[in-house]
Amino acid sequence: MFRHILPNVSHVILVRMSLLAVGFIKAEVILSYLGLGVRVDQVSWGTMLAEAQSELILGHWWQLVAATLFMAVFVTAFSLMADAWRDALDPKLRGLE
Repeated sequence: MFRHILPNVSHVILVRMSLLAVGFIKAEVILSYLGLGVRVDQVSWGTMLAEAQSELILGHWWQLVAATLFMAVFVTAFSLMADAWRDALDPKLRGLE
C-alpha cells in the first residue's frame, strides 16, 4: 500500500489540502470583515479591511490596498508552493510509473 497507492494519491491529497487551507483563509477574512470572526482587538485581514473601509472616506486608500495586496500575495504564494509540492511528489512527472 505504501509503495504503490500512497505515492499515486499523495499529490492529489496535497492539492486538496492546499485548496482547503486557502478556503479557510478566505472564510476567516470574510467573517472577520463582517464582524463575525475573531474579536475586534485581534489582528486579522478581515478586521484590517473593515477598519480601512472606514478610513477610506478620509482619503487613506493605502491601508485598504496594503491589506488586500498582502492577502492576495499570501494566497497566491501558498497556492504556488502547493503546486510545486504536487509536481515534486507526482510519480508520473518523476518518471517512476
